[in-house]
Amino acid sequence: RFSNLLVYGQDVGGCVMDQRFVDIAAEQVVLGAMLNDEKAIAQAVETLDENCFYHTSHRLIYMAILRLYEISRPVDQSTVTEALRKDKQLEKAGGEEYLSVLASRGITEGVDHYVRIVWDNSIRRQAVELAQQILDQTDMEHIQMLVRWAEREFRRLAERTCRGQFVVLESALPEALEYIEQTQNWDTMSLGIGTELPKLDEIMSVPRSGNLTILAGPSGVGKTDLILLLAKHVALEEEIGVALFSPKATAIQIAQRLICIEANANLHQAQTGRLQEEDWEVLKRGSERLAQAPIYICDEPVTILEMQLMTRLLQSEYGVGIVVVDDL
Repeated sequence: RFSNLLVYGQDVGGCVMDQRFVDIAAEQVVLGAMLNDEKAIAQAVETLDENCFYHTSHRLIYMAILRLYEISRPVDQSTVTEALRKDKQLEKAGGEEYLSVLASRGITEGVDHYVRIVWDNSIRRQAVELAQQILDQTDMEHIQMLVRWAEREFRRLAERTCRGQFVVLESALPEALEYIEQTQNWDTMSLGIGTELPKLDEIMSVPRSGNLTILAGPSGVGKTDLILLLAKHVALEEEIGVALFSPKATAIQIAQRLICIEANANLHQAQTGRLQEEDWEVLKRGSERLAQAPIYICDEPVTILEMQLMTRLLQSEYGVGIVVVDDL
């Protein structure tokens, strides 16, 4: 009931809206940040949905931003304005002038603080609305039915504040059996990504989509070379895109290692000018072959959030089947 009110502080139906749980400024900051920075979008969508916003115009703007973001289109004041105009929702969203106001109020730091404010207020408004509905029904004849209904509705509200959830074992059993059945035919198995090293595949049970595999060991034992060997195989033989985050080595250093791996050449000799004349042809052929590999390297230090966003954009443009981080 309260979430549908658009006029703040005015008499609506004989009641004055309780504004303790409405923070229009916080909603504006969140939307403004989303119009200016895709990282803010990633932060917001992890917590909020359109119903978390009080004002109808804010809901419309949020949904327009989300639709653009989901199809990897640029998100800014201009594209959101055009999207709303195309859906004939621009005037309901406040018009171009209001979008300009929102964009001017965007921030680049501390967005998560305002996201939390919007989220908390949304939960509180729902709790107030539910409590009011209970008060309205306290004179009903079957009070036990009211209690059970109230318990169920508050439980649903509590579930929204908890990200984790249980899965009934019964619902997980069919997929588990299907996977076990498919593993019986290992040679034609297409569940995971091969590494060209059968023993390693056997140990890791083949890396699968959604799985996290950590390669650990002392310094200097060749972890990076092994990872690059796997990345090269996945990209060239499996024809699967690889996103490689390497904050400790530049893209050129990674490329040098990959060339030597492909050409079976000594990296130290290549870097110190000790290669033989015949080695050059092998290196050139290896470089030409690697040029076809869908390997995308980021050698800048990035946060987890930035990594998620970059991978998502890369996936939408080129397709990525595995993400490598060297090192954590």
